[in-house]
Amino acid sequence: MDVHPLYYTLSGAIACQYAFMLPTSNPTNAIVFLAGDLKIPDMFKAGFILNFTCLSVFFLMNLFWGPIIFNYSNYEYLNTTLV
Repeated sequence: MDVHPLYYTLSGAIACQYAFMLPTSNPTNAIVFLAGDLKIPDMFKAGFILNFTCLSVFFLMNLFWGPIIFNYSNYEYLNTTLV
């Protein structure tokens, strides 16, 4: 594909951290959920908005600032063959 691997791995790694929807996403969500103050549909509504906002902002930052910060174009594909 001749694309810098950081372009995909950075996006995947950061996107995995945006798990705001469910109680298992982080300890604070689990504590609030177990206290009985919130139900899963309530967490899903707020988490969906956060996930959508964070992924949109990250997509735009990676699209516009990623090539400047990480220099995606300076990638030399190493054509290695197994002997």
